[in-house]
Amino acid sequence: MISLIKHHKILTVLIIALVLLAAMWLAGTDRMEITEMLSYEAQSPIIASGIIVFWFLAKTLLIFIPMKGLFIASGLVLPFPMAILTIFAGLSLELSAGYVLGKRFGRDRVEKMIAGNKKAHEIMKYGEKNGLVICAASRNIPGPPVDLVNMFFGAAGVPYSVYMTGSLLGFVPGVFLFTLMGEAADDPTSPAFILPVIIAVGISFAVAKGYKKINTENEEEKI
Repeated sequence: MISLIKHHKILTVLIIALVLLAAMWLAGTDRMEITEMLSYEAQSPIIASGIIVFWFLAKTLLIFIPMKGLFIASGLVLPFPMAILTIFAGLSLELSAGYVLGKRFGRDRVEKMIAGNKKAHEIMKYGEKNGLVICAASRNIPGPPVDLVNMFFGAAGVPYSVYMTGSLLGFVPGVFLFTLMGEAADDPTSPAFILPVIIAVGISFAVAKGYKKINTENEEEKI
């Protein structure tokens, strides 16, 4: 499954375009110039919001849809406060759906899906003991697709309340930063666009480094 995702990277660009075009068209616009798209705000925000929430839910199965692309698209077509509410509504549905699927599939089936992915196995293993911390940290480090991670936690038996709390807290920095990027997408050279990128990369690096350190310490304790 992981190799399939790697061969579908081109679809990430297409999916973002489809999300934006669908939101714009159904929200009542016929403006399709690139420069206008980048400075566009939906005329019918409620409809655009509903479309974006639908894409979040669809991402549970279409795991190659880029999560950060949905954050940026939300900031691009919705007012900032509504974009944040829309994203967290979509995330709540997506996280819940993935968790339920993981529970239904069971641990054995999910482990087969991540066969050969060391980081995925580590997340699943440590998630059983440190659910809240791992649920939050896993949202900020490079690794398996978000939707597979959701299934891991469901299959690992992490309590739903712990899983949701940790996951949503972990997403907070990325949601705000990438939504701000969407708002500033009409000028990618502006500080309003570049600064969130730098902060997001810094957070990801810091969390990944901390996770690696904890993982190393745990391995040393076993020896």
